Amino acid sequence: MNRYGPVERAVAGSILVNIVVQLAVFLPGVSDDVPSDAKVVSVLTATIAAAGAWGLWNRRTWGRRTTLVLTILNVLSTVPYLFEADSGEVTALAATTVALGVMLVALLLSSDLKREVGRPVATGSPSPSF
Repeated sequence: MNRYGPVERAVAGSILVNIVVQLAVFLPGVSDDVPSDAKVVSVLTATIAAAGAWGLWNRRTWGRRTTLVLTILNVLSTVPYLFEADSGEVTALAATTVALGVMLVALLLSSDLKREVGRPVATGSPSPSF
């Protein structure tokens, strides 16, 4: 039996694709070439992605939609780096981001995840029966 359902996998994917990749602009060696405006946009995008992941974790429809939109925008903005990157490392990171992003979009659009969103989160404690 799989311990991790579609919601848990989607939240993990969102954290990786939409938060970690956005904040990678602050890594040493990368941050030198990134304009300050792009860093501000990265922090704002990562913050919105964190809110979307929280909403998705709590099975809110808006969380799924926010995560879906941000993932699509992230993938589309990363695709040019597949063809115009300065180094092999950047191309590899872009390819990984695009591949994981496409898989996350497919998961977010899956009927399994759509069924889970909107359901109350199980607390783990049994309900009293009267």
